[in-house]
Amino acid sequence: MSFPVQPLLATTQAKSLVELQLIQPLWNQYGGLYRAHLDDGRSVIAKWVVPPADQGGLGHRRKLRSYQVELNWYRHHAGHCGEVSRVPAYLGEHPLDNGTLMVLEDLATAGLSPLRQDQGHTHLKAMIRWLAAFHARFMGTAPDGLWEQGCYWHLATRPDEWTAMDSGPLKDAAVAIDNQLQGARYQSLVHGDAKVANFLGSDCGQVAAVDFQYVGGGAGIRDLVYLLGSVLNDDALEAHAFELLDLYCQALIGHLKGRGWSDIQRKQVQEEQLGLFAFAWADFERFLQGWKPGHWKLGRFSKSMTNRALSQL
Repeated sequence: MSFPVQPLLATTQAKSLVELQLIQPLWNQYGGLYRAHLDDGRSVIAKWVVPPADQGGLGHRRKLRSYQVELNWYRHHAGHCGEVSRVPAYLGEHPLDNGTLMVLEDLATAGLSPLRQDQGHTHLKAMIRWLAAFHARFMGTAPDGLWEQGCYWHLATRPDEWTAMDSGPLKDAAVAIDNQLQGARYQSLVHGDAKVANFLGSDCGQVAAVDFQYVGGGAGIRDLVYLLGSVLNDDALEAHAFELLDLYCQALIGHLKGRGWSDIQRKQVQEEQLGLFAFAWADFERFLQGWKPGHWKLGRFSKSMTNRALSQL
């Protein structure tokens, strides 16, 4: 199946395609992410979604929904992010008989490039500040057209992983932990897949985020927990996790102050995020135990946070 050149040209209003580069295939062969160089000197990012025809089941439906969510995000929400929580600009889309072509700004033209896993430490604080700005910007925003509950591992979309878990306290408490997170008073939009691989960075320390397939409503602390777990090993988590949690909270309430939130409201937000920290870890541990029990992220720190959450129920 050949790349849909004419739909790309129609969307960008370019006359011809000079060069097309595959950046990476989409997960499970659902299409590809491309950089397209156009005749007018521009380069754009084209996300070509082509779902396999022979797929079925809950996982397939979840992926299809995720691509529609991402379209809705770029159409209606991405333009509100600003520089402090930068995302690619939405340039348009073109429906296809067997999928969709979405066209986005190429952030490489602004000096941003994908972060490798080994760059996570050097850009970690910048990514945390990005999350804080993002969550502050969308605090109280209804997730219209997005996942009602953001993040790719949340309980309602992962019944198979819950069933696969060994019996025990965490499995028994899965609903109660999920209720703690869903019941947060101060809900925002969450990225939903905030790992190092979904951030871009520059030499001057600026970062931007991509891949919004699992954006939706939720407590922002979920994104922070997932980011920390994607960068730091047990030793680093034990040494720095609470320091980085404080960095996030201070940045979050700082942005909320700039948006006119009162001292009392900002204190309530901070206290709630701190109180949900262990529950967010336990929630992700629940997913990993059912999805891949030997995963490296199931370490000492995650276990200690899970035990703390269970003791607080």
